[in-house]
Amino acid sequence: MAITRRSLLQMIAGTSGALLAGRTFGNSNHSGPRAGTVDWTQLQNNVKGRVVVRGRADYESDRHTMAWNAVKPERFPDAIVHVASENDVSEAIRFARRHKLKVAIRGGGHNWHNAALRQGGVLLDLSRLNQLQVDVEQRKAVVQPGVTGAAFIANLAPHWLAFPVGHCPNVGLSGFLLNGGLGWNYGNWGPSCASIEALDIVDARGELIRADQHRNADLLWAARGAGPGFFGVVTRFHLKVFPLPRAILRSSLVYPIEDFDKVAAWLPEIARSVPAELMFSFYNREIEIQAWAFADTVADARNALQALETEPAGLHARSKHLNRESSVDEVFGAVNENSGPGPRYAGDGVWSNASSQDLLHKVRDSILAAPSDSSWVEFHLPQVQVRPQLPDMAFSVFASIHVGVYSNWNDAEHDAANRAWVRSTIASLEPLKVGYYVGESDLTVAANRAQQCFSPSAWGKLIELKRKYDPHNVFFSYLQHP
Repeated sequence: MAITRRSLLQMIAGTSGALLAGRTFGNSNHSGPRAGTVDWTQLQNNVKGRVVVRGRADYESDRHTMAWNAVKPERFPDAIVHVASENDVSEAIRFARRHKLKVAIRGGGHNWHNAALRQGGVLLDLSRLNQLQVDVEQRKAVVQPGVTGAAFIANLAPHWLAFPVGHCPNVGLSGFLLNGGLGWNYGNWGPSCASIEALDIVDARGELIRADQHRNADLLWAARGAGPGFFGVVTRFHLKVFPLPRAILRSSLVYPIEDFDKVAAWLPEIARSVPAELMFSFYNREIEIQAWAFADTVADARNALQALETEPAGLHARSKHLNRESSVDEVFGAVNENSGPGPRYAGDGVWSNASSQDLLHKVRDSILAAPSDSSWVEFHLPQVQVRPQLPDMAFSVFASIHVGVYSNWNDAEHDAANRAWVRSTIASLEPLKVGYYVGESDLTVAANRAQQCFSPSAWGKLIELKRKYDPHNVFFSYLQHP
């Protein structure tokens, strides 16, 4: 059933915090008790990829590379399998089943809370599965989970094709797509998961199957947004791609924090009058308004950004760049400064239909009290002129604004302060929330946080499909505890 974004918003408007009592995925953090008796040489003999077992000299350094965030959790897989083929995935799952071990999955590892690292079990690292093919004439592509957004765009752009990849170029497509995929220009093209047309999946039996509209259609439904709770290993995504907009223009204005009230009063007007992708970022000492227009002509793009050319009386940007033509590479770089691997990160976010001004006043004190110069709050508004048609899918909580709260820092001694700041800031937004986005949400905050990333009906359907396709709980489900 096709639904419009408007009908989706109406459907979820009253579901904030709704729970299905007693209907959960169960304990998802720990594997079975028999790992110490496993003969791992059997697995290594059956796969081409490298198997790194806990206790080996190189285990800890290898475990650290599995997580993009420098904050490494105290969760230790029994073994890490760097799979080299689909057959490796099948062999590893069958091995885990025989030994009653759970399976965790890592695509690119770009997750605030290192969801791929679990206690015990087998971690499948899919990053070496990085093949991609593009059918230019049919506007189709087939990508493996280790392909990054940057690599995908590099193969599409020469053919004047594009896809709503992640805002950070090093994000792998696997987790990004399964989470829903709020990528570039998703207001016009829809969440990236809506462009999944079929998948090749290794299921809980270790069998390679196809999911599309005609075969295992309920698995296709789940893969469009289930995120880290998905109950299979996707080895290939079959995607539709889009014509690359002929004109991409960017405008940005930067204000000192002292202009907070004036900027806050202007933001709702910008949201109403700028049909472009908007991002409002609030740091300790400054506020940045950014807008990207994706259009067929430069004139159309300039028209979309026109309202930013005239500031309200008494407001003067300390830095202003209007209607700058941007390449795809430049668009990536525009928001990548705080997104590289290395620092220690904390992040969380909420969906809301409240006005940007109301939301901003909720977090004003938090912004001013941020513990790190690299802490920030970000409002993302996918402003569009034509709403995309969205299929029925697990991705089922959506709103007009996503508010992200992020911090990065360098020293472990500041972990507690930065995490507490993120959590308290999100708590201040709770009264205005519609729900959460599973790809950005801190699922460790509460056992039911994952549940609040979906509509009640979608959550119920995910539980039913988990029981159908993974009745023996081979796969770890949503992370519930730090």
